[in-house]
Amino acid sequence: MDKLDAYALTFQMKANGSDFYRGLSEKVADVKMKKSLELLTEMEEENLTYISGKIAEIRAKYPELSGEMVSELDIYSEQTEKQGIEKYLSDKELGNYFILRLAYFIEADFIDFFSQSERKYSGESKQVFEELIAREHKHVKWIKELIDKEIDEKGLSPDLYSLEDI
Repeated sequence: MDKLDAYALTFQMKANGSDFYRGLSEKVADVKMKKSLELLTEMEEENLTYISGKIAEIRAKYPELSGEMVSELDIYSEQTEKQGIEKYLSDKELGNYFILRLAYFIEADFIDFFSQSERKYSGESKQVFEELIAREHKHVKWIKELIDKEIDEKGLSPDLYSLEDI
């Protein structure tokens, strides 16, 4: 996979993320959770803007490159299924926790993908993936704070529901 393919895959993943979080925000009734999902949508859209700029730079430098993008990778459906999130959307006690937990693992998957890409490339591409890793770490930290707050507010057992920091 060349760096354009890696950027295109990143773009597709982030576009899927924006759509996913937006769709999920439309399904939840809790106002705080809706706002958190809208913020996650905005974060994904900021990453889309960043990576689309990098794709545009490559295309401007190498106009002979194909306009085709790599095939779609949908980690959202995979994680949604794995976590069984649909059944928790209306659960007033655990719904928000499980939505946040899903977001946490999705963002962790991004960190893993970007880390693999960062090790593969050098120069500017390495820096691009380092920047994306830093952004995702901020997302994960924010989500972890929301999870901890949800655990405290609902009186959930931290031993049962806590997550390790990534």
